[in-house]
Amino acid sequence: MIEIDKKDVFKMIRPYPLVFVMTIDGEGKPTGMACGWHMKCSLNPPLYAVALKKGKYTHEMIKNSKEFVVAFPSHELEKEIEYFGTRSGKEFDKFKKTDIKTRESTYLRVPLVEKASINMECFLQDTFETSDHTVFVGKVVSAHYKPGQKLLFYLGQKEGVREFKEL
Repeated sequence: MIEIDKKDVFKMIRPYPLVFVMTIDGEGKPTGMACGWHMKCSLNPPLYAVALKKGKYTHEMIKNSKEFVVAFPSHELEKEIEYFGTRSGKEFDKFKKTDIKTRESTYLRVPLVEKASINMECFLQDTFETSDHTVFVGKVVSAHYKPGQKLLFYLGQKEGVREFKEL
């Protein structure tokens, strides 16, 4: 075993599933982003956490709306997850630009991602501040699954191009 630069260790923890984190703005319009830092953190009650960089538009909208959807994409949403991960919802209407299909959620004002393998509806339960991110812990109030669909994993970048694989 060799010691490495501590900033490089996160690059080595791959592949990992990317998710959409969706919420709404003050006018009820959906917005969202791609997120690689997320985890289940309780079974009873079911809690799911996402870590979002401070200053990001979605970060601010979750603080205001107190609700969000975590959607695990399948391979059908590869282009959309890339777009959602490289553009700001403050400057672009990501839903119009990608023509991503949504449907009404069961309990939230935030829509579900129609082609996602898994959607979890979450009410904001708690937040934890780290130096450059906020961990948003959501109580999962409803979950939706498409049988037979796999999850899309991020493998990293090769020659400046992001690589994904369905597992």
